Amino acid sequence: MDRMRGMRQRDWARVFGIGCAAVAVGLSLAGAQWAAFILLLGALMLLRGAVELPLTSRAEGVLRALALILLVFAFSAVNRAQGAVAGAVAGVFGNWVLWAVALLLLALPMMRRGTVWGVTAARMAAAGLLVAVLAGLVLWAGEDALRLRLLVAAAVLAQVALILPQGKGLAWGLALGVAATCLAVAPGAPVWPVAGLALPLGAAVGLWRGRPARGAEGGV
Repeated sequence: MDRMRGMRQRDWARVFGIGCAAVAVGLSLAGAQWAAFILLLGALMLLRGAVELPLTSRAEGVLRALALILLVFAFSAVNRAQGAVAGAVAGVFGNWVLWAVALLLLALPMMRRGTVWGVTAARMAAAGLLVAVLAGLVLWAGEDALRLRLLVAAAVLAQVALILPQGKGLAWGLALGVAATCLAVAPGAPVWPVAGLALPLGAAVGLWRGRPARGAEGGV
């Protein structure tokens, strides 16, 4: 009980992220493929939060917010597509409540006190790319299933770009395994064959990268 009381927000994100990934595989084995995919996207969101380092600047916060906005739209579109893929993405982009949430997510890091702006050319280019991708997905009226797949791929790749620099640990490896599954599997298709390979492999790589160096083991 004392250990649970001492857990931080990041620790809870790790626990629930791992739990969501495990339940997603179980749901897929039971035949609930849409629910499994939705849970995987939720697991990715939680595991990204578990491995993120504290914000160092407002510009970095804006980048994280843009990546999260893409994931929120992808999550909502997949949830809507359970009934019918046709019009799912268009319906999500036409939802003013989601756009209000997006504006709030962008405003929060901008109003954060105690941090510098930290604007650099690289961060401006990354933010411009994310905005361009989102605008392209909003304006492009392509085939519904392809549009959904591209939205999910863009959202997942944005999370991967944030996760990769963290570089080690179980949550990090599982996050990459979840991301690989979401990229390889179309929404609504069976999740478990890919997840059954990608999740253990990602966890193994994360644990291997997070092992202590040989010199550190002896207290040197």
